[in-house]
Amino acid sequence: MHDDDEPRKVDGQTRMRTTDRNVAEHQRDTLVRRAQRLEALGRSAAGIAHDLNNILTTILGNVELLLAEVQSELPEDDTLITGLAQIDRAGQRAAALVCQLQALSRQHVPSAPPPLPQPRSAVAEGRGGNETILLCEDEESIRTLAARMLESAGYSVLTADSGTRGLEVATACTYPIHLLLTDVTMPGMDGARLASAIRSARPATKVLYTSGYTASAITTRGRTGERVSLLEKPFTRQDLLERVRAILDEHET
Repeated sequence: MHDDDEPRKVDGQTRMRTTDRNVAEHQRDTLVRRAQRLEALGRSAAGIAHDLNNILTTILGNVELLLAEVQSELPEDDTLITGLAQIDRAGQRAAALVCQLQALSRQHVPSAPPPLPQPRSAVAEGRGGNETILLCEDEESIRTLAARMLESAGYSVLTADSGTRGLEVATACTYPIHLLLTDVTMPGMDGARLASAIRSARPATKVLYTSGYTASAITTRGRTGERVSLLEKPFTRQDLLERVRAILDEHET
């Protein structure tokens, strides 16, 4: 080999190393962009699922209450009952699809659709009480529905359409508030800040959060490290009443 072949060999090795480095950088950039797209898709899917769960809470909750009112007065084959039952079944199927969308937001692909809840032929009775509950929810339809469910079980319900308004109601209230039932995500003061503010003045007040996001998509611990309770939307009357009763019956640790 001639001496002048050595520089060409070195130059070739240098070019190969440069090419390999460029390929690696391109692959890394491609993976980063793909991860960013998946993250954006996940956030978008989670947001859509949240909004759909709010809508389904209103639809399924009102159908549940309407069925309870008419089933004792009309025959089972009445068109009103069958129509409401069909709406309920469709809503349950939609809720199952939202579960799959939430799985997508967590970047997991479900191997099979989640089982569909069985249609409800009647509203299951939940234990009620006479405690006072502060209900804070910015969605009017859900706020109205949840208040009806709670009042039908004997609870006294104070309502607020925002965290700021909820704090005002709590401050003006001259008697005990046994439970704060609040949405997690609200414009302005969110549920966590509202709970912290109320409990600083009323430490005996217990807290139950609601959300259209899954428990895994939001924090499940309060700012002080205490365990918090979450009721996911859409929820039924029985779901709500059972969770509320359980929280109220808990002993402080």
